[in-house]
Amino acid sequence: MCNLIMGANLKPFKFLVFVSLCFIFFSSGKIFSQVTRKDSLALIDFFNSTKGSSWTNHTNWLSSMPVGQWYGVTVKNNRVEKISFELANNLQDSIPPSFGSLTELKELNLNYNSLTSIPHEIGSLKALVKFSMRSNLLKSVPAEISELRALKDLELSDNYLSALPDSLGKLENLEVLKAENNQISEVPSSLGSLKHLRSLIISGNLLPGIPLFLSHMSSLRVLNIGVNPVPEIPLEIAHMDSLIEFYADGCQITSIPPEITGMRLLTKLDLRGNLISSVPQAVDSLNNLMELYLDNNRLTKLPLEIGGLKNLKILSLRYNHITELPASIGGLKNLDELELQYNRLSSIPKEMGSMDSLKYLYLNNNLLTDSIPKELGNLKSLVYLSLNQNFLTGSIPASLGKMGKLQYLYLEVNELDSLPDFSGDTSLVTLTAYDNHLTFEDIEPVLKLHNVSFYYGPQDSIGKYTDTIIHTGDVIKLSVKVGGSDNRYQWFKNEIMIPGANSDVFNLNPKDSLASGSYNCMITSGIAKDLAIYSRPVNVVIGEMTAVLKDIEVPKVFELHQNFPNPFNPSTRISYDIPKEGRVVLKIYSMDGREVATIVDEYEQAGRKTAIWNGRDSRGSQVSSGMYFYKLQSGGEIKTRKMMLLK
Repeated sequence: MCNLIMGANLKPFKFLVFVSLCFIFFSSGKIFSQVTRKDSLALIDFFNSTKGSSWTNHTNWLSSMPVGQWYGVTVKNNRVEKISFELANNLQDSIPPSFGSLTELKELNLNYNSLTSIPHEIGSLKALVKFSMRSNLLKSVPAEISELRALKDLELSDNYLSALPDSLGKLENLEVLKAENNQISEVPSSLGSLKHLRSLIISGNLLPGIPLFLSHMSSLRVLNIGVNPVPEIPLEIAHMDSLIEFYADGCQITSIPPEITGMRLLTKLDLRGNLISSVPQAVDSLNNLMELYLDNNRLTKLPLEIGGLKNLKILSLRYNHITELPASIGGLKNLDELELQYNRLSSIPKEMGSMDSLKYLYLNNNLLTDSIPKELGNLKSLVYLSLNQNFLTGSIPASLGKMGKLQYLYLEVNELDSLPDFSGDTSLVTLTAYDNHLTFEDIEPVLKLHNVSFYYGPQDSIGKYTDTIIHTGDVIKLSVKVGGSDNRYQWFKNEIMIPGANSDVFNLNPKDSLASGSYNCMITSGIAKDLAIYSRPVNVVIGEMTAVLKDIEVPKVFELHQNFPNPFNPSTRISYDIPKEGRVVLKIYSMDGREVATIVDEYEQAGRKTAIWNGRDSRGSQVSSGMYFYKLQSGGEIKTRKMMLLK
């Protein structure tokens, strides 16, 4: 017995363990209680060959406890029936040949380990129904796997396989084959003889096309061939009327053949990440379709017939070039989720308000310029609405404050000028509204709501840039109108605080030309403490219209001014002078030279300009405290300054 153990290349154990094993063997005819001798020896060899002492979990292995209590082992009628390591357990090297002795094994699950090979003796496991070795280091599969005639489920994904054995075609009872994320460049045609195969997952490989023999497999219900260099969907595949789910995402497909509408049983179609520019008009023939994914393509519009997909639950169209939605989209009465973010939409059709079942609506990062249609308030099932990163104007409809189930509302980075009363919407959890034209009277009521995460700062400056000429002895009244119940005011001249100027009205009575300058007001609140709103500057010139005023209107020198306030939190103003019209680019950089955000990139007329940076990067994430520099480029000239964000 001791020689048997040593012959299995067992790592050194304590002497007591060897003695105990020998005693059990000679006294009972079995090495371990509960299972036969050959199963016991196979388990010892398995533990030994895969470096069992370094497993993450080897509870009770090679102990006197019944084998059925060893981690991952199931025993029935004195035979090992199942070995399953659901989590990565750090198995290394290879499965030993003696593993073929476990002839009553029905399920073998060795996912997420570092095993390098499957022994030829695997063919002896005639009772095996499920075999899973996902995410190991396999480079090949032995042909003997074809002997597993009872096998129904085979999982070989996330390995280093360059080919599948042709003998897989003999697995007459196979129902599920998963071999995604390998290096397979060809699928053996013998798979076409698998009359019971329901699911074939071969995504993430090197297949140059979709094998045509698949079109004859009437049993196939799920086909996933995504993330392969596939250029087209062959007409033969498009006619597969047995498919329920079809995945061809992340390929190089340029068009959807009209024949795909013959897949009448299809419930899920995933064509994300291709080069598709249009959707077939007869798409409404897919009347069982519940999920349609066309993200990351080149779509510019949708056919009117899209509204005929009466059973559709999810329509995902992110990252396309769609400029307009057909009114028929309102016909998607059963739609739960509509994803249209990162397109080029300029308006929201009011018909969208009739989508009674809609729960999630994503319209952020488009070119929406109109006001928000009040019909969106009819979406009483809506839980999530994102309208941020657009150019929406005007008031937010009062109906949005009475939707009943709305939990998440994102409105930031628009040109909205009022918020509705959300006091009756007890479901609201998160509301973002920064970078709009809101003032304290809009913000204070929301701050009184309990359990609502409300992000409102910063806001855009208020008022208009103006140039004014007055004479010494005249009085000019500068004023700001900002609603709110606890406001504080501070006026500045040329970004320097004016002592005692702490009202919403500032009377300027100049005594000489030294009063000329740029005036503006900072308004803060004792309630909305995280927000400072600035009035846009009023440029005042004392005396007749002279070159002084012309200098203000049309600067002679290209200049980038120091930001104000500095240090700042959460936002700051950056002013600059452009003597000639042209393209202007203003960017923020970290001190290591990494680009953080683009604040301005457009054609501008000559004059003094002001931009706001809200302390967020190009993805909308808040940046950390520290030093940054901002760079202005125009007409071949470049200016750079530093600023500091403090939290």
